[in-house]
Amino acid sequence: VGGRYRVIGSPVLRATIELEGEAVCELPAGGDEEVLVLEVGLVICEGEPRLRARVRTDAGFLGWLTIELPGSGPLLEPLNLYSKEAVVQNSWPFPVPAALVRRCRSRIQPSLNMRCRTTSSLSLTSNGSRVTVSGATEKMWEVGGKYRALGKLQLEQDVTAFSKPIGSLKAGKLVLVEEVVQENITSMRLRVKAETGRLAGRSGWVSGLDSQAEFTLDLRNHLEFENLMRSCHSPSQSSSSSPTRDPVSEEPTRDPVPE
Repeated sequence: VGGRYRVIGSPVLRATIELEGEAVCELPAGGDEEVLVLEVGLVICEGEPRLRARVRTDAGFLGWLTIELPGSGPLLEPLNLYSKEAVVQNSWPFPVPAALVRRCRSRIQPSLNMRCRTTSSLSLTSNGSRVTVSGATEKMWEVGGKYRALGKLQLEQDVTAFSKPIGSLKAGKLVLVEEVVQENITSMRLRVKAETGRLAGRSGWVSGLDSQAEFTLDLRNHLEFENLMRSCHSPSQSSSSSPTRDPVSEEPTRDPVPE
């Protein structure tokens, strides 16, 4: 609960936990659709248990889906996309960013590049906002959001690129975004505070893109679940809720995500 997972089947999102509940939408298979798990439950169908999950899609739809069908494969990838393992290929003898592994594979065998998925399902607009596969436009990194480093990060003292270094963070470490300064998509600078690692508590500036024009931070906000739960309890939201759209009406317990 509280994790984000990639859809690999074609589950039908329903308004209630029952398998006969009203259909909200069908999530596409083979794409980069992701869902945020809000709670889980069991139902019995023809004497067999079905594990169901209440989720939120990137389009803002809320509903229940089956996680795994009897005698078949899972409909959601088991890897929590908030976990360190989602952005770091391994940790011995040193962490290797998953994005770097994909880049090397694509150079060795270009056809693999078509099958390699990016760290987030999005395209970019000219002003630096992000468009998910569902068409929702969002900021790439939100001030106050918490994100994982996709590679080694060099923290610098000033907003100007290549200023005096403070130290470096390894791939997979968590940072809190404190400020975003952007002239255009290629010159974005972020002031971040290290949440984990030997620089925990220290703040510094990093670039949003590396020398290969790839993101330095994952685009998945680790505080999305908490923010969603908080918004559903605000007075302005509670009076205008819908059964299949945000906000969420119940607050399940979130499992801790390892550093």
